[in-house]
Amino acid sequence: MAEMECPPIGAVIEECVESKRFSNRRPRYIDELARLLRRFCSDLEDLPLSFFTARDIENWLAANTATPGSRKTAINRLSALFSFARRRGYVEANPLARIEQVSIEARPPRIFSPNDADRFMNTVRIVAPSLLPDAVLGLYAGIRSAELERLDWSCIDLDRGLVRIDAAASKVRRRRLVPLEPKAKLLLDGLQGMPIAVRHYRKLHPRRRIAEAMEWPEIPHNILRHSAASYLLALHRDAGKVALMLGNSPGILLSVYYELVSPDDCAKFWACKG
Repeated sequence: MAEMECPPIGAVIEECVESKRFSNRRPRYIDELARLLRRFCSDLEDLPLSFFTARDIENWLAANTATPGSRKTAINRLSALFSFARRRGYVEANPLARIEQVSIEARPPRIFSPNDADRFMNTVRIVAPSLLPDAVLGLYAGIRSAELERLDWSCIDLDRGLVRIDAAASKVRRRRLVPLEPKAKLLLDGLQGMPIAVRHYRKLHPRRRIAEAMEWPEIPHNILRHSAASYLLALHRDAGKVALMLGNSPGILLSVYYELVSPDDCAKFWACKG
């Protein structure tokens, strides 16, 4: 395709973002996609998309991504742009296909010990009580933070011990029912009417206060879901059942969230202390 026939990259980015929005992709994904693509073409918006080669992209990645994870994410986002452009006939090939893919080592998940889980919950009660429903459902039911932000109390049936995750709330767009263990039901009782999730929880201030009170450097990312998955698997000893509860596959459960838990630690974690 001749360069003069290819639209400027700035226009193609806006077209791509609007297409993702029309396709009902999650707002967070759309925002993150748009942010990275606009950063990629900063001050170059008027250049034709076909101007950018695999070498240009590799140079940008080297200068703008600090970790293998951020590099992999950037490659995926840029590939989405050029794949879109190829479908529209703006370019003949996706230059990201010529870039070496990033390998990321799967590290064992960080999980709470039973004592640290109790310390975490006690700390939340003291320094950030508005986060209690979020903390209980994350730590003892393994519900994703993004899913919690889309729930309200009409989705929680404490009498039956179930949380309903509608397709619109689910990360994978599939409805599921999450059984609540007795400890989760006990901890949720009395919290009705509080917000299920506080949207700024994953930002710095509440997490920093909790970490400081626990004398931890930080609250590790996804430690609540990692802990829930590991202790649920130790409790039920059934990867298929627990994967269904968490809304992923048994393979993902075992490769991403699974950590060995001793029978004694499992019993302590799930013990109801009243």
